[in-house]
Amino acid sequence: MKVGFDAKRYFANYTGLGNYSRSLLENLVKYQPDNHYLLYTHKFSPDAAFRFPGSDSQVSVRTPASLLGRVNSAVWRSFLLSHDLSSETPDIYHGLSHEIPMGIQKIKGLKTVVTIHDLIFLRYPEYYRPAERAIYTRKFKYSCQHADRIVAVSEQTKRDIVQYFGTPEDKIETIYQSCDPRFQQIVPENQQQTVKHKYGLPNDFILYVGSFNERKNLTGLIEGLAMMKKGLDTPLVMIGGGKQYKTRVMEQIHRLGLDNRVVIRSDIPNEDLPAIYQAARLFVYPSIFEGFGIPIIEAMSSKIPVITTRGGCFSEAGGPATCYIDPTNPEEIADAMEQVLTDSELTARMIKDGFEYIGRFHGQETSKHLIQLYQNLTT
Repeated sequence: MKVGFDAKRYFANYTGLGNYSRSLLENLVKYQPDNHYLLYTHKFSPDAAFRFPGSDSQVSVRTPASLLGRVNSAVWRSFLLSHDLSSETPDIYHGLSHEIPMGIQKIKGLKTVVTIHDLIFLRYPEYYRPAERAIYTRKFKYSCQHADRIVAVSEQTKRDIVQYFGTPEDKIETIYQSCDPRFQQIVPENQQQTVKHKYGLPNDFILYVGSFNERKNLTGLIEGLAMMKKGLDTPLVMIGGGKQYKTRVMEQIHRLGLDNRVVIRSDIPNEDLPAIYQAARLFVYPSIFEGFGIPIIEAMSSKIPVITTRGGCFSEAGGPATCYIDPTNPEEIADAMEQVLTDSELTARMIKDGFEYIGRFHGQETSKHLIQLYQNLTT
């Protein structure tokens, strides 16, 4: 079977959607090697690719055939890619980040799949500019209408697709994400110490990893940190990028007198994250809403206990081993952090049960489900 992928974010994005693309493709190459995978991208630089499986004979890269396509990435990806696909028609084309090109449904013999990660722009429109919402709505809705099958990264996302676009449930299949297997590989203590020293991190800390935006509810986390009992002064390390909301978080840290208890870093590459996760005492993810929440999986893979939001997709990612809180209640966040930090039996149970639970997100399992979807479409 020959499968084509929208590989824009595989090569150009080193956070959420890019990580999803790389993880999915690398798992397919590793666990489903009997197929040929075509990566469609506007620009390709092997030196810029992160763990690109270019040496694998089952992977090929395709760039724009036309001059206009080479000059204008957006035009090629949305309008001209269908022409390139028709000249070398794969069995399947999979849009990995919400989109398929216009007119692709007219290509004879080509089946299409699109992954929808979330519809947060519809559920929480106040976090997006009107122009952004209009563009996203048009692209996402077109993809859901014209793709042969839709992959939702969680049951929560599946429910949202049905609710907001009226898509039939039987057209949507939930296939969970996997995370980088390096998070399950034990990082030696001396290497953890080296990484902590490199970034000026404390020896003992609570961890948050993710972007700085209002939906992540980081001001609620900071307020909860300030409410913790005296004597429990474990510092907080926050890793992620952001702009205006990040400034608000920093102002709150200063206002609550927590400057010496909070470290913020936005310059940590993916390869150093496993060491930082494994060095942490506790991972806290108090987001209001997510499509899935891959940092939860990364934390449980790293064998640290997790506190996250009650409801939504969070229970899908966290399972029964996670401690759930109301993210709008800082006192509840504080109580949960205190409990996990002081109860060694609870911590050990959360770590053990959490590590067992994440087996369902292993790349071998997720790639098997995806290949089965492709085969069902082509037979």
